[in-house]
Amino acid sequence: MGRPVPRIHSRTSALDFVRDKVRKHADDQPKMKILALELSAARGSLAWVDADVEIAREWANDRKNSAALFENLDHVTKQFGAAEIIVVGLGPGSYAGTRVAISAAIGLQVSSGARLIGVPSICAMEIAQYCVIGDARRKTFFFARIRTNELVEGPRSFVLNRCRNFQTQ
Repeated sequence: MGRPVPRIHSRTSALDFVRDKVRKHADDQPKMKILALELSAARGSLAWVDADVEIAREWANDRKNSAALFENLDHVTKQFGAAEIIVVGLGPGSYAGTRVAISAAIGLQVSSGARLIGVPSICAMEIAQYCVIGDARRKTFFFARIRTNELVEGPRSFVLNRCRNFQTQ
């Protein structure tokens, strides 16, 4: 079973999506069953939140094997049933992981009729304002500026040699 998870400040997780992006829009419906999936990073995560329960599960996110997502998803749905809202991380990050998460979320939405919400993964950290620089592979990076969980700049990409001279305002 999952474990209660403290607030996470160092990386994005599925639970961050629920806390920061969905709950503030669903406060008038506190009994909603919410499932969040985040597979854009090296650690995959799944969160379930409803009126009585807040759990999160994390695992090593192997780009070539998504079995851990489906094992955790099976466990959570057997225990709690179908979600009413499904939140999925849209990246940037692992292309394969993001595709798997989006495909799983769409499949769940089609079978259950749940509301589906896509959220840029970099917008889910519980920090008021921050900048993100991430590896876009092939000597390319991306930059974005986030304020109160919304993109205010980017994401935009740049190559490695420009990274050395990159400054934020």
